[in-house]
Amino acid sequence: MPNVASPELLLAGEHNQSLGVLREYAEFWKTPYSLEQTGQDPVVFASGDLPDDAERMRACIVCPSGPENARSIARRLGLDLSLKAGPLRIPVSKSTSVSINTIAYEFQGPNLETLISGSGKTVLQRVKGTQIHLMCVGLVTDYVKQLYGGLHDPPSAKFHFITRMPFSYSAIPVGIRSRFFRSTTGPFEVGEEKLGAIEFLRAAFLASVSVVAHSPIPRIGFWKQGVSSAIAVSHDVETSQGLRSGARRLLEVETKLGIRSTWNIPSSRYPISKDDLNAIAKWGELGAHDTKHDGRLVLADSDGMLERLRACRRELEFVAGTAVIGFRSPLLQHSRGLLASTHKAGFMFDSSVPSWERLSPTSFRPHGVGTVFPFWVDGCLELPVSLPQDHQLIRVVGMTPADAADGMIQISKWISGIGGASVLLVHPDYEFAFPENLTEYERLLHGIIQPGSTVMTLGEMAEWWRFRSSAGWKAGDGRAELRQGNPPDASSRLEVQLVRSYGEDGFEVEMLN
Repeated sequence: MPNVASPELLLAGEHNQSLGVLREYAEFWKTPYSLEQTGQDPVVFASGDLPDDAERMRACIVCPSGPENARSIARRLGLDLSLKAGPLRIPVSKSTSVSINTIAYEFQGPNLETLISGSGKTVLQRVKGTQIHLMCVGLVTDYVKQLYGGLHDPPSAKFHFITRMPFSYSAIPVGIRSRFFRSTTGPFEVGEEKLGAIEFLRAAFLASVSVVAHSPIPRIGFWKQGVSSAIAVSHDVETSQGLRSGARRLLEVETKLGIRSTWNIPSSRYPISKDDLNAIAKWGELGAHDTKHDGRLVLADSDGMLERLRACRRELEFVAGTAVIGFRSPLLQHSRGLLASTHKAGFMFDSSVPSWERLSPTSFRPHGVGTVFPFWVDGCLELPVSLPQDHQLIRVVGMTPADAADGMIQISKWISGIGGASVLLVHPDYEFAFPENLTEYERLLHGIIQPGSTVMTLGEMAEWWRFRSSAGWKAGDGRAELRQGNPPDASSRLEVQLVRSYGEDGFEVEMLN
């Protein structure tokens, strides 16, 4: 196992939630850290009040837990403070940046030195004559608001009206449904601050540790050795025609390109047979997509959710004769309660949460969690739908298939640039599966496969991320030793890296394998 030099990173929070978020940052990057001091000179990363002995520490990074806490820190250090809302952007490489719209804490005083800045605003400062460093972004508060707040997508009055009808919303003609969901909020734009606000916060955490530690930081790459980003192609099959006609056409394109995809199928919305599922199960992967796809899953109580989740999995496995390990809810419905029920129902992963979407069919507002990487919530592994889905672009925004493909390709390039996971959702019931648009679908698949990327099914992605999540470091005496379990297959090896430094061109990273 690799054994490398590593500074001690000690995490400290004013309460369990803030400490938990700091741990999530360190676990995301897979850098060595500790919660109790084991060496003499740790780099302390604290959320909340400035530690009493901060002036005597080797180095201390403090992240305010809110405006009042920031004012308290400013008073203790004899500084002024102003709050400024707007965009912040920092580089992660020469060609790729990450950004967020937030309220920045602007500490002011003659004895401050700016170490990291972006978009004309300060991200990290040092108090001259000390090793006290001030984060000007709420790493904990913004993370909780964006990620966990993004899991809350409350049903609107309009949605309640639709689901209370004596028949399923699917009985409404497609043209009328599309006009009902059509967005009129202006031109379509998906900026990095919407898709990846969490990526800014994560990058700011690691950049600050790198700058303050003045020594290389070991970490584990996101994907297996030699792979810089990942792609998963998925399909939600809403109708029998989509299963028997559209799916066959999309499969022909994917087979030609050697791509295995994930097909999410409702267990009792329309008749399904083993023959229907054979080609999909042979070339791709089956996932569950609720029972009736009637939009009412998210409105059920916890027992009702669990019953439907277990039923759809049980029925699909019986018909297909194969294991079903993943779930995606209809309409990308989600909540923390639903994710907890998905985990309890025995699914290995969920893939129902959008990184960002123009119009949630549930809340009828723009919505997303702001990350393009897998993440854990209450024991459930979530693989967010990071690319805008075809229905949103074509039926909600009103794009042509060609323009929709261009938009998804462009977004996938940014996701690839930060090493993320491009999760594509294309329905075999809609335009990309029409015979006249298959060339556009093939162009889309070619376009999202970036240099250094790997194509995985959602199940394979989940299996890899679980393996990576189980790995870690045993740190002590200025060194760290990698600990890991058994990889998913013989070719899957973790990539150990050293973050050498952080500067105007982003992170300087050395591969150690």
